[in-house]
Order: sequence, then C-alpha cells, then structure tokens
Amino acid sequence: MKKTEKVFQSDELAKNWESVGAYRPRWFDTSTKYAKIYTFDGKGIPIVWDDEETEFTVAETRECTGDNTCALVLSNKKKRALVLVHRDLPHVMIHGSIEKKIEWQEYTKEGLWAAKKHCPGYKLEAVIMNPKIKTLEKLSVVKGIIRKVMEAKINQKGGNDEPAPGEDPKDQEPVAKGPAE
Repeated sequence: MKKTEKVFQSDELAKNWESVGAYRPRWFDTSTKYAKIYTFDGKGIPIVWDDEETEFTVAETRECTGDNTCALVLSNKKKRALVLVHRDLPHVMIHGSIEKKIEWQEYTKEGLWAAKKHCPGYKLEAVIMNPKIKTLEKLSVVKGIIRKVMEAKINQKGGNDEPAPGEDPKDQEPVAKGPAE
C-alpha cells in the first residue's frame, strides 16, 4: 500500500514548537484519532499529548507511528536538521547539521522534547508524514545530509589508499607479488 505524503507548515506550528518542553510530552501518533484539541496545531496534525499522566511503554510509542515515517524539518539560519520517527528504526534519528540518535526510552518519556533539547535555537519549519526526497530537497534538508554521509564514507575509507582511522597498517596481510621462487 502506497503511503501518502502530507506536509504541514504554518506559523501556528512554528509557534507551538517554541512551547515544546519537558513538562508536557508530545509524540507522533498516526495510529489513533484524537480530538483536535489534543493535536499540536489544534487542527488534527498527528502530534498529540495526553492530559492524563499516563506512562507509556516504548513498545506503545513505537507502534504509534504505524507504518508511517514521521519527520520534523528544523532550521537555524542556513543549518537544517531532520528528525525521523518510525517504529522500525533502532532510534529516533536527527540528521543534517546535527547528528544524534535518541533512544526510544528517552523519546517515550519526553516526546518531542527529546529532539528539541538537542537542537537549541532551531525552529520548526515543517512536519512531514512519509516525506519524499523532492520535498526534502525543496526544504534544503537533503544536501546537508548527503554531505555528512559522504564525509563519513571518506573518513571510513581513509582517502589516498591510507588505512581508515583506527586501523593499524601492520595488522594487514602482505600482498603477494607473484609465485615464490
């Protein structure tokens, strides 16, 4: 089944991002229909909170995304960060100008505050359900992520036939030059 991309952008979302804190956790939940009053924008966006002081399990917050990939696009001047939440990811991930893995336990306890506290000074630019590369390119997120991935690959390979960082050249097998005489 094809997942539909939904992009949410508004001044109200950006304003509400400013109020995200540890005092009222908010999570992505695409599996349950909430009254609009309990949604992040008051119009039905799938970021919600619970007025009751319910303690959710990691399994429950992971299942809240269903089969959807939930993303936040954050910006700070020319810097961009992409927060990804999907039940099949080993962590909640932040990519781009900030690289961070957020444990599910932390996300379950703190909600979006778990991501926001690692991105000080960043503003919410968009919330995207099932983002497409074209959309992320338009929001200037993709280039920074690709650059980071390429830098990481270069560092792992150790350019110019040099060993990768942390690799001892003495531990490598000698290369045979031909039949022994």
